[in-house]
Amino acid sequence: MSDHTPDSFAPAAENYLPTPQFKYSPNQREIDFAQIIASGGDLIEALSIASLVTAEEREKSTRPQLYAMGTRLLNNPAIQERIDFYAILHKASMDISVERIQQELAACSFSDFAQVFHKEDGPIVQKKNPFHDPEDPESEELLLEPEWLAGEPIKNPHHLPRHIRAAIKEWGFDKDGVMKVKFHDKLKAVKTLGEMEGHFDESNRAKATQVNISIGDGRGTEKAREIIDVTPERERPELDCLE
Repeated sequence: MSDHTPDSFAPAAENYLPTPQFKYSPNQREIDFAQIIASGGDLIEALSIASLVTAEEREKSTRPQLYAMGTRLLNNPAIQERIDFYAILHKASMDISVERIQQELAACSFSDFAQVFHKEDGPIVQKKNPFHDPEDPESEELLLEPEWLAGEPIKNPHHLPRHIRAAIKEWGFDKDGVMKVKFHDKLKAVKTLGEMEGHFDESNRAKATQVNISIGDGRGTEKAREIIDVTPERERPELDCLE
């Protein structure tokens, strides 16, 4: 059996492409089936991995029967639509392009660690009261509290923006359950991105526009001094050369 699973490719490109407007709404098993097929999975294996057939059904069915079932699914418009979409994503995820490298470097260069934390309180949910006393009838067992508080770290990586996930080097929890996050080296990423764009190249630097301002003795040009000497302060024009 191949290693194709619904999560065998989670294309980084998915978050850089426009959000698709699907015409159909297949169920999750059909979506998983489409992902596996789009990434090159075997038709019969896709049926099993996506739980469209059980292991027992697969054992009892002949390969022609399973292929017939898979073919019917391939002809389903909703699945066809998803296969087309995931095929594009899969190709993009395997493509090594200058643009994609720039996107990853930019994510590391301009990351903001504050985005690892919740900005606002979460929805109100029921939580167990850690101070509940079963012998005290007035002690509440359940409390209505926010699911998370503003400033708490986001514990589910899928709730983080794609560019922040790309900037994170390590993610985990210590023995006390405190979340630890380590980002990629920002300065190294900025340097690599800058070199890639040619900002630090000597030949490009020589071509940069040069602006020379002569300030004379520090009091500005003679014309500017004349304006200052004869013009009331409230009427004087703003002269950049005098700043």
